[in-house]
Amino acid sequence: MTWSPLATFFAACVLAQEPNFSTRVSMVEIDAQVIGKNGTIDGLQQGDFVVKDNGQPVTLRYCSQDDTSLDILFELSRFMAPQITRLRSATETAMSELREKDRVAVMSFNRTSRMELPLSGDLKTAKTQIRSGLLNAVFEKDPAILGAADASAKYLLTQAEGGHRFVLMFTGDVGLRPVDVDSMAVTKDLWDANAALSAIVIPNASARFLRFDSLDIVSLKRFLGLNFDDFIEDVAANTGGEVVFSGNLPRIAAASNPNAALWQGIRRMRRRYRLYYDRPLGRPGQHRRVGIELSPRARALYPEARLIARKGYVIPKGDSQ
Repeated sequence: MTWSPLATFFAACVLAQEPNFSTRVSMVEIDAQVIGKNGTIDGLQQGDFVVKDNGQPVTLRYCSQDDTSLDILFELSRFMAPQITRLRSATETAMSELREKDRVAVMSFNRTSRMELPLSGDLKTAKTQIRSGLLNAVFEKDPAILGAADASAKYLLTQAEGGHRFVLMFTGDVGLRPVDVDSMAVTKDLWDANAALSAIVIPNASARFLRFDSLDIVSLKRFLGLNFDDFIEDVAANTGGEVVFSGNLPRIAAASNPNAALWQGIRRMRRRYRLYYDRPLGRPGQHRRVGIELSPRARALYPEARLIARKGYVIPKGDSQ
């Protein structure tokens, strides 16, 4: 989430063009994907979106859609050693979609996170890094998924912004949640970093047993005295990302070809709409909710459309209007 002063009003979405700014008005910028049955829906106009901030309608000042560069932080669970072949295949698929001016970083994680490759535009080195096994990262058990997502957000906060920011996590999807980390805290840190979290989940045996099979998980957790609620769907939904599940799962819709879903997802990342509006008055540090829908006209034209967007932001501390 970024705030910028805006001087010029544009009435429609345009391609590959940025707004002109002054220093008088604080702005909210929200990225949104609009997806139809044949892929990204392009060419929507400013009036095709309805936006609310804390439940109150706001007037869009500017809207753009351009084919932008990406900053992607690959985050790979060390809990996935048995799935290393599929893991490498998925990451290779993602890397094949990157191009000049994109930047890539690589982290691995279990209960802690380790930077394997700092954010860099050297895509050749990044590809070599993944092929060689993440600098011989030691794969271990007990991942802390939310903690890893938070570590990625905090890292991106230290880096100068380039293109659209995404954390792309590859995980088996079971872990123990640290007591000092919850999904909303992670969401807020990703909002501050202006990043969306997406994930490819290749379920391991523990995930199938504890998460997907028909079990009384509440009773099991109570009996074991453990917390296995370290999942990332809420964080992904709130930050404008997606979660793709691989394999045949009894209770969750899974992609028959997760690599194809990943490939399509990265292509869609480049075609996001950017929506700008005047930030309402609020206190620094305040958490504000954002709702984005298609207008009745746009919904009638694209009844099958699916909209993916960030659902909130935090007013920066020390910020004032």
